[in-house]
Amino acid sequence: MVATIPIVAALFALISSKSHGLHNEATPLRGYHCKEDTHSDAHEPCVLCPEGFYCPDKATMNKCGSVDLYCPLGSVIPTPVSEGYFTIDEEGPQDTRVAQRKCKVGHFCTEGLEMKVCPKGHYCNATGMSEPLVCGNSKVFCREGSIEPQPVTEGFYSIGGSSNATRAEETI
Repeated sequence: MVATIPIVAALFALISSKSHGLHNEATPLRGYHCKEDTHSDAHEPCVLCPEGFYCPDKATMNKCGSVDLYCPLGSVIPTPVSEGYFTIDEEGPQDTRVAQRKCKVGHFCTEGLEMKVCPKGHYCNATGMSEPLVCGNSKVFCREGSIEPQPVTEGFYSIGGSSNATRAEETI
């Protein structure tokens, strides 16, 4: 029983140092960027990798890459945008995106690009859509930005679109 106490204490010290982010030369400092002339293993001369960039090690800082990737503060690698989301920047270029936002109702999002308005003949009835839904049949129509198909008023008929399923207007 006496021999297990030092082992448990050593294991606790190892877990504590990793969970508190302590750094030594055996543990690479990731998600931080350090000045080149710094040889200290303390965090003081290093800063969290800035938004829009990723830092795979303490000496490297890269731009996030493209609109389908984003890098929040302290990123080690770029994060791919989720389906139905678009990436945002803080008034920076498209290769330094910092977060993602869910696409709004009446819109759809693909490949991290900003929201696109749901086109005529289609509808977008939920947040986070990655493609619009086809409107339906000749008894309904969908204008640009529709969140649901609209029934054709009695005495009218639907027009527009490339087929009965994508009607965009109604007329007498």
